[in-house]
Amino acid sequence: QSMLQHDEVDVVSIVTAPQLRLEPVRMALEKGIHLLVEKPIATTTAIGREMVAMAQSSESLCAVCFTWRYKPSNMAARRLIQDGSVGSVSHYSSAWRFSIPSALRNTAVRPFINEANGGHGMLGENGSHQFDMFTFLTGESVDQLTGQVEWVANAAKTDRVNLCYHLIGRGDAGAMISFQITTPPGSFFAESQRSVYVEGPAGHIRIDGGIIDDGKTWVRVGDEDGIRAVDPEELGISSRPGHEALVADFLTAIAVREAWPDCLPTLEDGLRSLELVECAIAADNEHRWVSTSEFRES
Repeated sequence: QSMLQHDEVDVVSIVTAPQLRLEPVRMALEKGIHLLVEKPIATTTAIGREMVAMAQSSESLCAVCFTWRYKPSNMAARRLIQDGSVGSVSHYSSAWRFSIPSALRNTAVRPFINEANGGHGMLGENGSHQFDMFTFLTGESVDQLTGQVEWVANAAKTDRVNLCYHLIGRGDAGAMISFQITTPPGSFFAESQRSVYVEGPAGHIRIDGGIIDDGKTWVRVGDEDGIRAVDPEELGISSRPGHEALVADFLTAIAVREAWPDCLPTLEDGLRSLELVECAIAADNEHRWVSTSEFRES
Protein backbone atom coordinates (compact mmCIF):
# COMPACT_ATOMS: atom_id res chain seq x y z
CA GLN A 1 0.00 0.00 0.00
CA SER A 2 2.78 2.42 0.88
CA MET A 3 4.61 1.64 -2.38
CA LEU A 4 1.53 2.43 -4.44
CA GLN A 5 1.41 5.95 -2.97
CA HIS A 6 4.50 6.92 -4.95
CA ASP A 7 3.67 8.61 -8.25
CA GLU A 8 6.74 7.16 -9.97
CA VAL A 9 5.35 3.60 -9.86
CA ASP A 10 4.25 2.66 -13.40
CA VAL A 11 4.02 -1.16 -13.33
CA VAL A 12 3.46 -3.71 -10.57
CA SER A 13 3.94 -7.47 -10.74
CA ILE A 14 1.50 -9.34 -8.49
CA VAL A 15 3.30 -12.45 -7.22
CA THR A 16 1.44 -13.09 -3.98
CA ALA A 17 -0.30 -16.37 -3.31
CA PRO A 18 -3.53 -16.60 -5.37
CA GLN A 19 -5.58 -16.03 -2.21
CA LEU A 20 -4.02 -12.57 -1.84
CA ARG A 21 -4.20 -11.16 -5.37
CA LEU A 22 -7.56 -9.41 -5.54
CA GLU A 23 -6.83 -6.48 -3.24
CA PRO A 24 -3.37 -5.65 -4.67
CA VAL A 25 -4.95 -5.74 -8.14
CA ARG A 26 -7.76 -3.45 -7.00
CA MET A 27 -5.40 -0.97 -5.33
CA ALA A 28 -3.08 -0.80 -8.32
CA LEU A 29 -5.88 -0.33 -10.84
CA GLU A 30 -7.37 2.47 -8.76
CA LYS A 31 -3.99 4.22 -9.08
CA GLY A 32 -3.87 3.65 -12.85
CA ILE A 33 -0.88 1.32 -12.55
CA HIS A 34 -0.25 -1.39 -15.16
CA LEU A 35 -0.31 -4.98 -13.87
CA LEU A 36 1.47 -8.24 -14.58
CA VAL A 37 -0.41 -10.93 -12.63
CA GLU A 38 0.84 -14.41 -11.74
CA LYS A 39 -1.21 -17.50 -12.46
CA PRO A 40 -3.70 -18.74 -11.48
CA ILE A 41 -5.05 -15.21 -11.29
CA ALA A 42 -7.38 -16.07 -8.39
CA THR A 43 -8.83 -18.94 -6.37
CA THR A 44 -12.31 -18.78 -7.94
CA THR A 45 -13.76 -17.75 -11.27
CA ALA A 46 -16.02 -15.29 -9.45
CA ILE A 47 -12.97 -13.41 -8.17
CA GLY A 48 -11.33 -13.74 -11.58
CA ARG A 49 -14.36 -12.15 -13.25
CA GLU A 50 -14.21 -9.32 -10.72
CA MET A 51 -10.58 -8.69 -11.65
CA VAL A 52 -11.37 -8.71 -15.36
CA ALA A 53 -14.26 -6.28 -14.88
CA MET A 54 -12.06 -3.88 -12.90
CA ALA A 55 -9.35 -4.04 -15.55
CA GLN A 56 -11.81 -3.44 -18.39
CA SER A 57 -13.07 -0.27 -16.73
CA SER A 58 -9.52 0.97 -16.11
CA GLU A 59 -6.96 2.74 -18.28
CA SER A 60 -4.33 0.28 -17.06
CA LEU A 61 -3.02 -2.64 -19.10
CA CYS A 62 -3.01 -6.11 -17.49
CA ALA A 63 -1.17 -9.24 -18.58
CA VAL A 64 -0.75 -12.72 -17.05
CA CYS A 65 2.49 -14.67 -16.54
CA PHE A 66 1.82 -17.54 -18.93
CA THR A 67 5.53 -17.67 -19.74
CA TRP A 68 5.34 -21.10 -21.38
CA ARG A 69 3.84 -19.42 -24.43
CA TYR A 70 7.19 -17.78 -25.10
CA LYS A 71 9.34 -20.89 -25.22
CA PRO A 72 10.72 -20.90 -28.79
CA SER A 73 9.64 -24.53 -29.31
CA ASN A 74 6.03 -23.62 -28.44
CA MET A 75 6.06 -20.49 -30.58
CA ALA A 76 7.43 -22.51 -33.51
CA ALA A 77 4.64 -25.08 -33.13
CA ARG A 78 2.04 -22.33 -33.03
CA ARG A 79 3.43 -20.80 -36.22
CA LEU A 80 3.29 -24.17 -37.99
CA ILE A 81 -0.31 -24.74 -36.90
CA GLN A 82 -1.30 -21.25 -38.05
CA ASP A 83 0.35 -21.95 -41.41
CA GLY A 84 -1.81 -25.05 -41.89
CA SER A 85 0.85 -27.72 -41.37
CA VAL A 86 -1.62 -30.04 -39.61
CA GLY A 87 -4.89 -28.71 -41.02
CA SER A 88 -7.82 -28.55 -38.63
CA VAL A 89 -6.76 -29.94 -35.25
CA SER A 90 -8.39 -33.31 -34.59
CA HIS A 91 -6.30 -34.62 -31.66
CA TYR A 92 -4.32 -32.79 -28.98
CA SER A 93 -2.38 -34.50 -26.21
CA SER A 94 -0.33 -32.78 -23.50
CA ALA A 95 1.59 -34.87 -20.94
CA TRP A 96 3.88 -33.24 -18.37
CA ARG A 97 5.96 -35.04 -15.74
CA PHE A 98 7.04 -32.75 -12.92
CA SER A 99 9.44 -34.60 -10.65
CA ILE A 100 9.07 -33.26 -7.11
CA PRO A 101 11.56 -33.79 -4.24
CA SER A 102 10.02 -35.73 -1.39
CA ALA A 103 10.09 -32.70 0.93
CA LEU A 104 7.79 -30.76 -1.39
CA ARG A 105 5.20 -33.55 -1.42
CA ASN A 106 4.38 -32.71 2.21
CA THR A 107 1.01 -30.91 2.24
CA ALA A 108 2.29 -28.48 4.89
CA VAL A 109 5.18 -27.10 2.81
CA ARG A 110 3.18 -24.93 0.42
CA PRO A 111 -0.16 -24.42 2.18
CA PHE A 112 -1.42 -21.87 -0.35
CA ILE A 113 -1.92 -24.66 -2.92
CA ASN A 114 -4.01 -26.80 -0.53
CA GLU A 115 -7.75 -27.19 -0.97
CA ALA A 116 -8.62 -26.13 2.60
CA ASN A 117 -7.03 -22.75 1.90
CA GLY A 118 -8.74 -22.33 -1.45
CA GLY A 119 -5.72 -23.55 -3.41
CA HIS A 120 -5.84 -25.64 -6.57
CA GLY A 121 -2.71 -27.79 -6.23
CA MET A 122 -0.98 -28.84 -9.44
CA LEU A 123 -4.09 -27.94 -11.41
CA GLY A 124 -3.49 -24.32 -10.47
CA GLU A 125 0.29 -24.32 -10.36
CA ASN A 126 0.97 -26.07 -13.66
CA GLY A 127 -2.38 -27.04 -15.11
CA SER A 128 -3.17 -23.35 -15.62
CA HIS A 129 -0.19 -23.21 -18.01
CA GLN A 130 -1.18 -26.46 -19.68
CA PHE A 131 -4.76 -25.31 -20.31
CA ASP A 132 -3.62 -21.96 -21.66
CA MET A 133 -1.20 -23.66 -24.05
CA PHE A 134 -4.03 -25.51 -25.81
CA THR A 135 -5.74 -22.28 -26.82
CA PHE A 136 -2.46 -20.51 -27.54
CA LEU A 137 -1.25 -23.26 -29.89
CA THR A 138 -4.49 -24.15 -31.64
CA GLY A 139 -6.57 -20.97 -31.45
CA GLU A 140 -9.45 -23.06 -30.10
CA SER A 141 -11.10 -23.29 -26.68
CA VAL A 142 -11.85 -26.27 -24.46
CA ASP A 143 -15.61 -26.77 -24.33
CA GLN A 144 -15.90 -29.69 -21.87
CA LEU A 145 -13.70 -31.72 -19.51
CA THR A 146 -13.94 -34.97 -17.59
CA GLY A 147 -11.38 -37.22 -15.94
CA GLN A 148 -9.67 -38.11 -12.69
CA VAL A 149 -7.61 -36.07 -10.20
CA GLU A 150 -5.29 -37.69 -7.64
CA TRP A 151 -5.38 -36.14 -4.17
CA VAL A 152 -2.95 -36.47 -1.27
CA ALA A 153 -4.43 -35.81 2.20
CA ASN A 154 -2.79 -34.91 5.47
CA ALA A 155 -2.73 -37.40 8.33
CA ALA A 156 -5.88 -35.95 9.91
CA LYS A 157 -7.78 -36.06 6.57
CA THR A 158 -8.72 -32.41 7.11
CA ASP A 159 -6.83 -31.05 4.11
CA ARG A 160 -5.75 -32.31 0.71
CA VAL A 161 -3.85 -31.24 -2.38
CA ASN A 162 -3.94 -32.60 -5.93
CA LEU A 163 -0.59 -33.64 -7.37
CA CYS A 164 -1.60 -35.59 -10.50
CA TYR A 165 -4.45 -35.73 -12.97
CA HIS A 166 -5.55 -37.20 -16.28
CA LEU A 167 -8.28 -35.32 -18.11
CA ILE A 168 -9.94 -35.68 -21.47
CA GLY A 169 -11.78 -32.89 -23.20
CA ARG A 170 -13.61 -31.67 -26.26
CA GLY A 171 -12.62 -28.54 -28.14
CA ASP A 172 -15.16 -26.05 -29.41
CA ALA A 173 -14.15 -26.96 -32.98
CA GLY A 174 -14.34 -30.71 -32.37
CA ALA A 175 -10.80 -31.63 -31.30
CA MET A 176 -10.29 -34.57 -28.93
CA ILE A 177 -8.06 -33.40 -26.06
CA SER A 178 -5.97 -35.05 -23.34
CA PHE A 179 -4.24 -33.29 -20.42
CA GLN A 180 -2.00 -35.22 -18.04
CA ILE A 181 0.36 -34.26 -15.22
CA THR A 182 2.21 -36.72 -12.99
CA THR A 183 4.59 -35.88 -10.14
CA PRO A 184 7.03 -38.73 -9.44
CA PRO A 185 9.76 -38.21 -6.84
CA GLY A 186 12.97 -36.75 -8.22
CA SER A 187 14.81 -33.59 -9.14
CA PHE A 188 12.37 -30.92 -10.33
CA PHE A 189 14.79 -29.30 -12.76
CA ALA A 190 16.78 -32.29 -13.97
CA GLU A 191 14.12 -34.99 -14.38
CA SER A 192 10.92 -33.15 -15.35
CA GLN A 193 9.71 -33.60 -18.91
CA ARG A 194 6.90 -32.33 -21.12
CA SER A 195 5.47 -33.47 -24.43
CA VAL A 196 2.68 -32.15 -26.63
CA TYR A 197 1.21 -33.80 -29.74
CA VAL A 198 -1.01 -31.94 -32.19
CA GLU A 199 -2.54 -33.95 -35.03
CA GLY A 200 -4.71 -33.14 -38.03
CA PRO A 201 -5.46 -34.47 -41.53
CA ALA A 202 -2.46 -32.69 -43.07
CA GLY A 203 0.26 -33.66 -40.58
CA HIS A 204 1.34 -33.74 -36.95
CA ILE A 205 3.58 -31.78 -34.59
CA ARG A 206 5.40 -32.89 -31.45
CA ILE A 207 6.97 -30.64 -28.82
CA ASP A 208 9.26 -32.15 -26.22
CA GLY A 209 11.69 -30.89 -23.61
CA GLY A 210 12.30 -30.33 -19.94
CA ILE A 211 11.60 -27.50 -17.53
CA ILE A 212 14.85 -25.59 -17.96
CA ASP A 213 15.86 -26.61 -21.50
CA ASP A 214 13.49 -25.44 -24.20
CA GLY A 215 13.32 -28.75 -26.03
CA LYS A 216 12.51 -29.19 -29.69
CA THR A 217 9.62 -28.98 -32.10
CA TRP A 218 9.16 -31.83 -34.57
CA VAL A 219 6.84 -31.84 -37.56
CA ARG A 220 5.69 -34.22 -40.28
CA VAL A 221 3.61 -32.67 -43.05
CA GLY A 222 1.69 -34.42 -45.82
CA ASP A 223 3.79 -36.83 -47.86
CA GLU A 224 7.13 -36.04 -46.24
CA ASP A 225 9.30 -39.12 -45.74
CA GLY A 226 9.76 -38.59 -42.02
CA ILE A 227 9.53 -36.30 -39.07
CA ARG A 228 11.94 -33.35 -38.98
CA ALA A 229 13.13 -30.95 -36.33
CA VAL A 230 12.18 -27.29 -36.72
CA ASP A 231 14.65 -24.50 -35.95
CA PRO A 232 12.66 -21.59 -34.41
CA GLU A 233 15.26 -19.08 -35.60
CA GLU A 234 14.55 -20.10 -39.21
CA LEU A 235 10.96 -19.01 -38.58
CA GLY A 236 12.17 -15.66 -37.24
CA ILE A 237 11.41 -16.61 -33.62
CA SER A 238 13.61 -15.18 -30.87
CA SER A 239 15.53 -17.53 -28.57
CA ARG A 240 15.04 -15.29 -25.50
CA PRO A 241 13.98 -16.99 -22.24
CA GLY A 242 10.21 -17.10 -21.82
CA HIS A 243 9.82 -14.69 -18.90
CA GLU A 244 12.19 -12.17 -20.46
CA ALA A 245 10.26 -12.27 -23.74
CA LEU A 246 6.90 -11.89 -22.00
CA VAL A 247 8.07 -8.88 -19.98
CA ALA A 248 9.51 -7.27 -23.12
CA ASP A 249 6.16 -7.69 -24.91
CA PHE A 250 4.29 -6.23 -21.93
CA LEU A 251 6.53 -3.18 -21.75
CA THR A 252 6.11 -2.70 -25.50
CA ALA A 253 2.33 -2.80 -25.10
CA ILE A 254 2.53 -0.14 -22.38
CA ALA A 255 4.83 2.08 -24.44
CA VAL A 256 3.00 1.80 -27.77
CA ARG A 257 -0.64 1.52 -26.57
CA GLU A 258 -1.84 0.81 -30.10
CA ALA A 259 -1.68 -2.93 -30.71
CA TRP A 260 -1.60 -5.76 -28.16
CA PRO A 261 1.36 -8.09 -28.94
CA ASP A 262 0.18 -11.29 -30.57
CA CYS A 263 1.47 -13.71 -27.93
CA LEU A 264 0.97 -11.63 -24.78
CA PRO A 265 -1.60 -13.29 -22.46
CA THR A 266 -4.47 -11.14 -21.21
CA LEU A 267 -6.35 -11.20 -17.93
CA GLU A 268 -9.21 -12.79 -19.89
CA ASP A 269 -6.82 -15.61 -20.84
CA GLY A 270 -6.11 -16.07 -17.13
CA LEU A 271 -9.83 -16.31 -16.42
CA ARG A 272 -10.35 -18.88 -19.21
CA SER A 273 -7.60 -21.06 -17.71
CA LEU A 274 -9.11 -20.72 -14.22
CA GLU A 275 -12.47 -21.88 -15.59
CA LEU A 276 -10.80 -25.10 -16.72
CA VAL A 277 -9.19 -25.63 -13.31
CA GLU A 278 -12.62 -25.45 -11.70
CA CYS A 279 -14.06 -27.67 -14.46
CA ALA A 280 -11.47 -30.35 -13.74
CA ILE A 281 -12.17 -30.35 -10.00
CA ALA A 282 -15.93 -30.51 -10.56
CA ALA A 283 -15.50 -33.34 -13.09
CA ASP A 284 -13.47 -35.35 -10.58
CA ASN A 285 -15.83 -34.68 -7.67
CA GLU A 286 -19.03 -35.33 -9.63
CA HIS A 287 -17.82 -38.00 -12.11
CA ARG A 288 -19.29 -36.34 -15.19
CA TRP A 289 -18.53 -34.17 -18.19
CA VAL A 290 -18.37 -30.53 -17.09
CA SER A 291 -18.79 -27.61 -19.48
CA THR A 292 -16.78 -24.41 -19.13
CA SER A 293 -20.02 -22.49 -19.60
CA GLU A 294 -21.08 -23.62 -16.12
CA PHE A 295 -18.44 -21.30 -14.64
CA ARG A 296 -19.43 -18.19 -16.58
CA GLU A 297 -22.00 -15.57 -15.68
CA SER A 298 -25.28 -15.87 -17.55
